[in-house]
Amino acid sequence: DRGYDDVKFFNHIEELHQYFLIRGTSKRNVMEKRKKINVFEYAKRYKGKIATKIRIKGMEYDAKITVKLVKLSKVKRKLWLIICWTDADIEEPLKIFFTNAKLDSKEGVLEWSRRYGERWKIEEFFRFKKTQMEMENFRVRSLTAINNILMIQLILGIR
Repeated sequence: DRGYDDVKFFNHIEELHQYFLIRGTSKRNVMEKRKKINVFEYAKRYKGKIATKIRIKGMEYDAKITVKLVKLSKVKRKLWLIICWTDADIEEPLKIFFTNAKLDSKEGVLEWSRRYGERWKIEEFFRFKKTQMEMENFRVRSLTAINNILMIQLILGIR
C-alpha cells in the first residue's frame, strides 16, 4: 500500500466499485470547514473510542481506534479515516488508514483494522526478500522465474 495514498488511486478504485484499505501518509490533508488540515494534526483530536489488542512485529499492544468520515480534496466521495493509537504513542497515532468500506459498527471497524495487521506479515516477508535475499538485484522478468529463484533460495537457505 505504500505510495498509494493518492487521489487518482482512490478515485480509480471507487470507479471499479471495490473496497480499499490504504495507510495514510503524513503529507495527506483532510478538509474541515473548507480548510485543509494535516491528517495527523486532525487525528490528534481523537484518542480512540474502541479498545482492542493489536500485534505488531510479534508484540501485542493495547490499542484504541477511532473512525471519522472525512473529505479529501479532489476525492469524489467521503472516506472513513481509521485512527489507531497505542499506549506507547505520544506525539502521533500508530497508524492512520483510509477506506471506502462502510464502517457503521464496532465489529466492522475492528474487522477492517485487523485486515491491515494480517497484511503486515506479507509486507515483512517482502522486506525480508528484498534485503536478506537480495531479490531486487535479480534480472528476470517473468513471475515464473522470480518464483523459481525464490523457491530455490528458500529451500537452500542461500542469498
